[in-house]
Amino acid sequence: MKNPKVTLSDVAARAGMSQATASRALRGLKVHRKYQGKAEAAAAELGYVLNEAARALRSVRTMTVGMVYHDLTSMLGMELLRAITAGLDDVGYSLFVSSAQGKSDHFDKLVHRFLQRRVDALICVHGNGTGAPLEGYRASDIPVMALITKQGGYADLPMIMPTFEGASKDCIARLRALGHELVAVLKPPRAVAPVDGFIATAKAKRMKLVQHEFDSAAFDAKAVLRTLMAQS
Repeated sequence: MKNPKVTLSDVAARAGMSQATASRALRGLKVHRKYQGKAEAAAAELGYVLNEAARALRSVRTMTVGMVYHDLTSMLGMELLRAITAGLDDVGYSLFVSSAQGKSDHFDKLVHRFLQRRVDALICVHGNGTGAPLEGYRASDIPVMALITKQGGYADLPMIMPTFEGASKDCIARLRALGHELVAVLKPPRAVAPVDGFIATAKAKRMKLVQHEFDSAAFDAKAVLRTLMAQS
């Protein structure tokens, strides 16, 4: 928890750097990487949260929500972004979005940066990293939730999983209306909620399925199509 008696000077002393460097590091400004890590570790150990952020979060809503993606590359991610933006806009909130570009250490850095930006809540999409910055959110009573998956230091966050059952049923109904009885599904080796949900719904609706697992790093669309055509 936050210790109100701890000052920036205490953090700087614990981290072995000047107060100015510690301040820049904790604000997410450009400093040497070794100073960044030392300052954040000292702040977490001492229970320190930037004064201006803590003061604002106690008394004034910023009407903003932060959303950090581990990697924003899929259409599903874009659809989630669109839906959440629309929902927050309806109640007067603005959404700040950032992507860690698949780097877990950068995910932690972005989570820490949104704390400094005084967001009222945080959404972690495929959260993965040490989770060290979450202590600052707990100290400031800022709600944080995971979306779709959670790993590492984010594994204990409350999670919301969107449902794809309705969309799967509509898709299968449309395929049947067009006269189709056999469906080919390209399935990645890892679990993917929309794909797994569609497969489960298709089986429940007694659709014939051909499943083909593929490695995205060596995906050959023509070869896959030839295999699927042969199986059908």
